[in-house]
Amino acid sequence: MSSTLAFSNKSFDSDSYATYRPTYGRPLYDQLYAYHKGSSGAAVDLGCGTGQISIVLAQKFKHVLGIDTSQKMLDKATRCENVEYKVGGAEKVPVSDASIDLVTVGQAAHWFDHDAWFLEMSRVLKPQGTLSYWSYNEAVFTDSDSATSILNRYFHGEDKLGPHWPQPGRRILEGAMDGVDPPSALFRDVERHYTAQRGSNQASPVAKVMPLKYAEAYIRTSSAFHNWQGANKDRKARSSGGPGDIVDEMIDEIVAVTGWNHETKVKVHWPTVAVLARKN
Repeated sequence: MSSTLAFSNKSFDSDSYATYRPTYGRPLYDQLYAYHKGSSGAAVDLGCGTGQISIVLAQKFKHVLGIDTSQKMLDKATRCENVEYKVGGAEKVPVSDASIDLVTVGQAAHWFDHDAWFLEMSRVLKPQGTLSYWSYNEAVFTDSDSATSILNRYFHGEDKLGPHWPQPGRRILEGAMDGVDPPSALFRDVERHYTAQRGSNQASPVAKVMPLKYAEAYIRTSSAFHNWQGANKDRKARSSGGPGDIVDEMIDEIVAVTGWNHETKVKVHWPTVAVLARKN
C-alpha cells in the first residue's frame, strides 16, 4: 500500500494530467445549478488542479477562488479575469466566515480529513449555501468488456498496480464516496446522484472518445503508476527507449484481445457520483 499522491511529487507531469484527464460534462453543472438556491457572488473550487471546474464556474459567479495543494498544478491552470488561484488545503480555506455561496470539489474529496473539512465548509458557506463534491470511478471501455476486465486486473492485481494506490483515498473513491456524508447538524437536503453505477442506467457525463494511445497516456497520469515507476526504475516505457513498463504490458493485452491498435478510437466513460448539500 502506498501513501504517495502523484501530484505532490516534483517529478509529476502536470501537462499530461491536464491533457489526458477526463472533463466534467454539462449535465453535472446543470444539476448543480438547478440545486443551488443562493446567489452567484462567490464560489470556491477545492482541489481545483488545473482549473477545469473553476473556469466553468467563472461563467456564472462573479468571483471564483481555486485552491489546490500543488503549485505545479496551479502553474498550469487556465487563467480568467474573475478566477484567483491559491495554494492551500480544504480544511483551512482563506476566506471570511459565511462569505461563500458555493463550494465545489471535483475528484479530490476522497483525500480530505472529512470531519475537519465539513466543519470548515459550514464556516465559509453562507446560510443555505451549496456544497457539491463529484467523483468518478475507474475507467470503463464502453464497447469492450474484455478491455475493461484487463484494465481492472492491472489496477487491482497485487503483482501489478494494486499495492501502489494511495490509501485510504482510493478505497473511498472506488466505494463511490460511501461514508463521506455531510453531517445533519451542519447540512440538509443532501442528494446523491449516480451515473453508470449503483443501478443507474443514466449515461455518464464524464466520457471521452479518444485514440487508444491517449487512454494509455491517461493511465500514466495515475498515482498508482507514478508510484510503481518509483519502485521499478529498471522498467522504462518503450516510448522512452526501454523494454516496456507495466502500462505497455497492459495495452499489449488489450490490443491482443480486441484487435485495436494505438490509433483506434475508443469510447471510455467513468461512473460518477455527485453529492449535493445545503448549509443549515
